[in-house]
Amino acid sequence: MAYIPLDEDTKVKGKAATDVVCNPLGKSGGALIQQFMILTFGSLANSTPYLGGILLMIVFSWLSAAKSLDTQFTVLRKEQELEKEMERAVVEIPVVSKPANGSLASGSLLDSGDSTECSSETSTEKDI
Repeated sequence: MAYIPLDEDTKVKGKAATDVVCNPLGKSGGALIQQFMILTFGSLANSTPYLGGILLMIVFSWLSAAKSLDTQFTVLRKEQELEKEMERAVVEIPVVSKPANGSLASGSLLDSGDSTECSSETSTEKDI
């Protein structure tokens, strides 16, 4: 739980789903497979090699899923770091234009580099 790069809410919901659904299902499924193998092969000793094979398949599929999640989280983390760098790189500082008489009128606008001005002042000059 500590090393998975997810937000806290998703971690809590995932743990609850695992505890409530997956743990009992895994235990029941394992017992069902073992009972089926014992009935098929006659005893636990005769079914042990087959149970070992099933266990190895489960372990390898678990390792494959963990590796797949690692690659997905690595790509996601790189995308998030790239987005953060892009946000830091794009910093815009607006410049406030002042009317010619020096007071801030209610009609003054931010200087956005546009040549049109929608000020209520009659002055056409801009102090930059």
